[in-house]
Amino acid sequence: MSRRAISKLGLIISVVLILLLLPLSSACAPKPAEEEIGEGRTIKIGIFAEFTGPIASTVIPVGNAYMDYIEYLNEEGGINGIRIEPLWVDCAYSLPKAITAYERFKEEGVVLTINSASPYNEGLRPTWEKDKIPSMSVAVSVPAVYPAGPIFVDRVDYTSMFGGFIDWLVDEWWQEPRPPRVALMAWDNPFGRGPLAAIPYAESKGVEIVGTEFIPFMPTDTTVELLRLGDADADFIFSNIIAAPVSVMLKDAYRLGLSTAAGGKMTIVPGFQTGMEELIPMAGEAAEGTLGLQCTAMWQDKGMPGVKLAKEVQEKSRGEVEPSSTYLWGWNIARIGCEGIRIALDDVGYDKLDGAAVWKALESIKGLDMGGIIPPVTFSPTERRGSMSIRMLQITNGQPVWVSDWVKCPDLLAEAAK
Repeated sequence: MSRRAISKLGLIISVVLILLLLPLSSACAPKPAEEEIGEGRTIKIGIFAEFTGPIASTVIPVGNAYMDYIEYLNEEGGINGIRIEPLWVDCAYSLPKAITAYERFKEEGVVLTINSASPYNEGLRPTWEKDKIPSMSVAVSVPAVYPAGPIFVDRVDYTSMFGGFIDWLVDEWWQEPRPPRVALMAWDNPFGRGPLAAIPYAESKGVEIVGTEFIPFMPTDTTVELLRLGDADADFIFSNIIAAPVSVMLKDAYRLGLSTAAGGKMTIVPGFQTGMEELIPMAGEAAEGTLGLQCTAMWQDKGMPGVKLAKEVQEKSRGEVEPSSTYLWGWNIARIGCEGIRIALDDVGYDKLDGAAVWKALESIKGLDMGGIIPPVTFSPTERRGSMSIRMLQITNGQPVWVSDWVKCPDLLAEAAK
């Protein structure tokens, strides 16, 4: 199965196949061509892919980037001349499928796993800890990264992220003499609830939190929830979910006349996991004026060498460039994970390479240059978040436009864990 076929698979697979876990033998990425690097030696990485299921619309580019970066690295000579072999399973945001996939990955001898889902982090963390196999992730709920354990992320956690938005809102954006009124609307799961632990911090900054609403994974109508928050006089609705449900919220707020795009006063603020390039075509004119957070650069940042390289690799692998910053999330995770493997190889050599060695190596990464995609990445034995910064943007004339530089978020992780 080619890399391009993998991408198409995520777009056309039926609902029936979502419920089926493909056997590892058919779900693994193809083995290298006949000309082998490093005398046939390989290093295996297990990838929990999300080409189908409720978060697929946002993270299909993430999974593509995992594969593309590894393919690019192998073409450049692998790591110390050794090829990386990615094994993948489409888990469709299902923890039972992820558990089954991990057991097979472990049997195959992976030294690192990569995933995009908070349920996997929280459900599999104890197992990864016991097996001493680390996981790189784009999902950053508090239980995944605190206390420091087997899960490493490139970005700030959801709670501290909301604190960063609050700091920017109060210090740079809000101009009224009264306090801003903020509500939250999201999924009732670890991902969606992540920002809630920062409510005391927001209130300490003088922000009024006027309501919290939970919605289904794929809502068809959010009128009731929006009207309640409208009655609460909310200026901003912060939503830590993906693009598809946020687009429903935006369209409903526009239809109800509540949003700034419709002449109202309410601004919906998606968290950095939404994917603004996906959101804009989904919501259309209802997205105008929306504020958003990014933890990475955007495709439009042509001056960033990391963005330029990612575009070149994507075009070579897939024949086109899809304008999605979520691709950069996967690029980051694969690059950081492979850097950990490189350090571990230098430390212990190929014959002694295992998950524990990669874990220790990841902890040692300091100031890893990401080509401007994200600030330089640093971990430690007690810190699993590679960056603590976000940037704010606003949708203007149908395009995402930066309205801030990098904003360092307050570290609310320990408080959130309580």
